[in-house]
Amino acid sequence: TVESSEPSPSAPAMTADSSETSPPPPTPIDVQDTSPPASPSTTVSAGVRTVDHVFGSTEVPADPQRIVVAGRRGVLSILLDLGLEPVGALDQSSVYDQPFHPLLDDRIEAIEIEPIAPGDSGPNLEQVAALQPDLIIGASVDFADVEPLMSEIAPTVGIAYNFGDPSANVVQVAEVFGLEERGEELVSEFGDAVESARNRVADARTVSLVLPLQDGFRLYRNNHLVGDLIERLGGTVVPTEEELPPEVGTLYNTVSLERADLISSDGAILYVNTGSESADLLAQFLDSPVIENSPAIQNEAFIEIDPQLVFGTAGLTGMRLVLEQVADFLAS
Repeated sequence: TVESSEPSPSAPAMTADSSETSPPPPTPIDVQDTSPPASPSTTVSAGVRTVDHVFGSTEVPADPQRIVVAGRRGVLSILLDLGLEPVGALDQSSVYDQPFHPLLDDRIEAIEIEPIAPGDSGPNLEQVAALQPDLIIGASVDFADVEPLMSEIAPTVGIAYNFGDPSANVVQVAEVFGLEERGEELVSEFGDAVESARNRVADARTVSLVLPLQDGFRLYRNNHLVGDLIERLGGTVVPTEEELPPEVGTLYNTVSLERADLISSDGAILYVNTGSESADLLAQFLDSPVIENSPAIQNEAFIEIDPQLVFGTAGLTGMRLVLEQVADFLAS
């Protein structure tokens, strides 16, 4: 059985407000336990696959035909990357101003995935049941409170979602469906793309990873996708952990606007969610006198990246886009 500490819900960060029946607001990489979660283990017999996962041991169909995705993390996109076709998935309009991430639009329209309205602590259970699923799957953090009720509808598997390394989630989900070889292949292809991008970056540079907040900002470190890519492509994330140790149990420091001096003069990557409220918050951040006088901002040495892509919400498609953005920025 897999045991993993899940990230605790945090204050909204550049997202639209959600009602009390909506899923928790998106967090960029709000990880409390940064150790990689173990993958689910599986055994197969007589058309049934037994999966050991976060919530226990569950018998699932070896070839499920009506898969429902119970969370808003990257499980939906991973299923699409693996060639699977869910019949329904949690509506994420509170994050994207539309049911699913825009990068998934074409694939979702092609197979007509039904958006499932959010309910208390997860998807609307009546709508899930109406879809007659033969397997329910999602990041365990998204539906832990209602997992017993969902398990009464259909076999339910909780993924110990790794917010720091989206590639690890591809492997986890692939193992549930017996598609380990395809999962490893997808991860390997992404690794090859990183190596190829490395050839485009000639000079090392320092980069700060910044999430604007209402009255300050977060500084992230290198223990997540963007930070890892910067290091692998020859750059350095600053401030380093030695210079400014992260807050206990996190990957970041939350600081006031007056600490704009912590932002590297070489450049900055700003984490900005899609959605109208995020654009307003970004404008407010950039208009701050202290921030606008920061060398990186003054020299327009910054780019914006969707933090939802950073932890894999659009799967390998989103990860490749992040790679291209980071490589172009470092090479410029």
